[in-house]
Amino acid sequence: MAAGVCWADSDVVLILCAGDGARWKNYLGVPKQLAPLGGVPVLKRSIELVRELTGCVPVVVTADERLSQSAPRVFYPARRRWIVETLAGTANLWGQRTVVLLGDVFYSREAMRAIFGFQRDLVFFGRAGASFISGKRYGEIFAITFTAPVAWLVLRGLENVIHQAEHGARGKLWELLWYLRAVGGSLVTFHRIEDETDDFDSPADYRRMAWLYQAFVSEKESIRTVARIVGLLLFGPHAAWHRWKQWRADWQKTQQARYGTPARSPLRLAGYHHPPGAFLCPSQHVPWPTE
Repeated sequence: MAAGVCWADSDVVLILCAGDGARWKNYLGVPKQLAPLGGVPVLKRSIELVRELTGCVPVVVTADERLSQSAPRVFYPARRRWIVETLAGTANLWGQRTVVLLGDVFYSREAMRAIFGFQRDLVFFGRAGASFISGKRYGEIFAITFTAPVAWLVLRGLENVIHQAEHGARGKLWELLWYLRAVGGSLVTFHRIEDETDDFDSPADYRRMAWLYQAFVSEKESIRTVARIVGLLLFGPHAAWHRWKQWRADWQKTQQARYGTPARSPLRLAGYHHPPGAFLCPSQHVPWPTE
C-alpha cells in the first residue's frame, strides 16, 4: 500500500471492535481492546503499526464510545449480532483493496507486514490450531484482505453466514472462510501466521499472556526471540497434542470420504477452530516486503 492514498482514493483498513465482550466482563474496567499488553493498549498498538507501515489511517468499527475516543476514524455499525454482520455493515466503506483487522488481536510487526504485503485477491490470515507461543488452545483468524473485483463474493458469503446464524450457526469468520472456499475454490488463500500474534477472550487468557508479552514489544530482536523460546517451552507440548488431535480428525474425515468407512472413534477436540483439511495441506507463505 502506498502511503497517503489508502483512505481517500483506493484502499481501506478496518479494525473491527463491535463485539459485546461477554467473556471479558469489563475486566480492568475497560473494553478488552484497551487492555495493555506490554504496556500499550492493544488497539492503540494496531493503529500505530498500520500508520507506521502503510501511512493509512484505519477506521475503527465500534459501538463503544470508550473506543471511539482513542480512534482517528470511527464507523458505528447499524447491526452487530455477529462479527460477520458487523463486517457486512461496512460494505459501503470497502475500497479498491480492503484490509480487515480485529481490535482484540496483538499483532507482531512481522505479521502486520505479511498482511499488508500479500497481493492475492482474497486472503484469510490466521493460525490453524493451538498456539506454540501464547498457550491458546484454538486456531484463530487474525485478518482478511480482499480486492474490489471479489468484494461481491465476500458480501455473498457474509449474507450466507448471517442467514445460517439466524438459524442457529455461530456467525464466525471461520464459517465465512469455509463458505468462500466451497464456492471460490483456489481464489481463497489461507496464510498461516505462527508467531506471538494472538487474541484474548477472557481475563484468564489475558493474565496468562500479559507477563510474556512484556518482551514481545521490545525493540530488541534478541529479547523477542528469548520470549518465543520461553513460550515454546511452556506451551509447545500442549499445542502439539491438540494439533495432533486435529490432524487425526482431518485424516479420519478424509478416509471416510475416500473409502466410505466411518471413523473408528470420535475425537473430542479442544476446539473446532481450524479450516477443514488444514493439517493435510502444506503451509502457504509469502515473502515479507522490504522496509
